[in-house]
Amino acid sequence: MADEPRYSRDQVSLVLRRVAELSVHAPEGEDLTRAELREVVREAGLDGALVERALGELEVARRATATTAGLRVLAACRRRVRAPMSEVGLQRAVTLLNQHVGTVGEYELSTAGLSWLGRHVSVSVTAKGGELEVDVQERFSRTARTRLSLAAVGSIMAIAPGLAVLFDGIVLVGVLGIVAAPILAYGAVRLFHNRRVGATQKDIEGLADRLVQTLAVGESPSLEPGSATDESPG
Repeated sequence: MADEPRYSRDQVSLVLRRVAELSVHAPEGEDLTRAELREVVREAGLDGALVERALGELEVARRATATTAGLRVLAACRRRVRAPMSEVGLQRAVTLLNQHVGTVGEYELSTAGLSWLGRHVSVSVTAKGGELEVDVQERFSRTARTRLSLAAVGSIMAIAPGLAVLFDGIVLVGVLGIVAAPILAYGAVRLFHNRRVGATQKDIEGLADRLVQTLAVGESPSLEPGSATDESPG
């Protein structure tokens, strides 16, 4: 009907989310197991494969927000594209990765897909249910530990003036300096580090989108067993 209301993608998502909430009969505050979640999806008549995909995306988001002492340690993104597993597409993906990351990464190309590693960035392309799944990650565990160490050294150096004031008899100022030094050093390092990881997260998402576009246009016969080669540039 011409006057029938239309709903945007965001509005549809909100409606479906509310329908899902109303469909779950578990008591409020009680978590569902994966098996119970599958049963809810089955009763709703939805595609069971979608719950596995959603859970995978949720896991990526959870890992991307993981922290060490408040410092983020991972930037990650997962995308899917309906495209064949083609050698042309995967080779183009390797070229794109080498150019984007700025290093010639080590990679393996096979019937299972693509595995690429360069610097702290790792990328995998695998076939999942008629689609290609692109998983891009950059780890910051070592960087986070290094910056925490620098914060500790900065704290020790900043404490020295507080101790000097304390020994001079100005107790309150000395104590405040000793207490504030590590807090300020940690806060500055955390703010700087998490902003850098946040910027990298956006870059990772952009890279994943470009990989999806590259794989989508890489039309060639699908890889057959024995037709692919494993290569490691060196």
